[in-house]
Formats: sequence, C-alpha cells, structure tokens
Amino acid sequence: MKCVVFAAGLGTRLRPLTDTTPKPLLEVGGKPILRHTLEALPASVDETIIVTGYKGEAIRAHFADAPSVRFVGQSELLGTYDALMRAHPFLDETPFLALNGDDLYAKADLERLAASEPFAMLAHRVPSPNPYSHLETEAGLLKRIVFQKDAETLPSKEVYVGACLLDARFFGLEPGMTPAGEFGLPHTLEKHLNKIPVRVLESTFWMPIGTPEELATARSRFAS
Repeated sequence: MKCVVFAAGLGTRLRPLTDTTPKPLLEVGGKPILRHTLEALPASVDETIIVTGYKGEAIRAHFADAPSVRFVGQSELLGTYDALMRAHPFLDETPFLALNGDDLYAKADLERLAASEPFAMLAHRVPSPNPYSHLETEAGLLKRIVFQKDAETLPSKEVYVGACLLDARFFGLEPGMTPAGEFGLPHTLEKHLNKIPVRVLESTFWMPIGTPEELATARSRFAS
C-alpha cells in the first residue's frame, strides 16, 4: 500500500518558528513532527509519497535517506485535493492512504483505517467547536461537513483529522471547494456522496499542530 503525506503548507500561525523551519520539521519529543507521522504508518505501507512546497528542500534533505520515500512538489498551494493530484502519477489502482504531515496520529488508528474499505476517513471527538472541519454522520457514514458557526447545533463534535483511505476513483471526481476557496480533499468527498459513500471511523488519538498553543501542548505531552 502507498501513502501520500501532505507537507507543503506555510505554517503561517506558527511564525516566527516557521520563518526558518517548515512546520513538518518542528520538533516534538526530540524528533520532527513528520518523523512521528512516518513512524505511525501501518506496516502495510511500503512506499510513502511526501508532497512538499514551502521550504521543501529542507524536508527533502532531512528525509533523503528514508527508505521507500518519494517526493513530489506542489508549487502553488491550492489545497489538499491539488496536493493529492501532484501524487497521482505515482499511484496505481490499489487503495492508498492520504494524510497530513503536521498532525500526530496513533499507529493503531491508521492501521484500522488502512484495513477498511475505500472510501473512509478518520474523525476525532472534541469537546467544543474549533477551526477544524466538523462532520455530521449517519449510521457511520459521512452526511456533510459543517461550517464552524453551525457546529454547536451538532449532537456530536466529531472533526476530520486529515486522514483518508481512497482509491483511483477519487481522481475522476470534480474537486470541491473549502470555505477558504481552496480545492479540499474532504470537501471533494462530500460533494460526491451520492456516488461514493464515505465511512467515518473514530480515532483514539489525534493532536493537530497548527498554533503555538497546540505545539506547546504536544511538546509537553511527549516530554512526559
């Protein structure tokens, strides 16, 4: 199985740290965030495709000796759908994982995702609305992605954690747009639920690292 890892973002909210270091290379527990991501991949993953953009040369240099890793560039940051399209030439007809390279996951959760049937995504329960994509589900299937301002009305606070199991059918779908105007992977899935249902699996662990507060929380947890 192959895995596409998104590591092209600017890390704007983590400036000035990301002025000199791309967010995936910021350290948590003595190693880069992206190293945690790669170590959490299921044993079934035999090739990883890392999509780089901002300061991509630093990421490529750091993982130059990593086994079975390929790099592709995303010159213009147009969203995760576009990032996945950069990796399309290196994927085949078999199912593949796609996940963020700046979030922390549990290996067991990614193994469970990899063992399911495409299309599927991981979600995590959070105590209150936040900037992430809230999901409305029905019988374990994605029903819609909910805008943050509407999330308080949901009975469950499940958010998309940036990890999916897909297959080649994805590349025949017209892209969906995020509220920010990017081409989003999850929003593309939402747009075509009438064609391909998406199963939502609940994760046991997830730590996003997008703000100084989240980075401090992750470093504190992994230090202990």
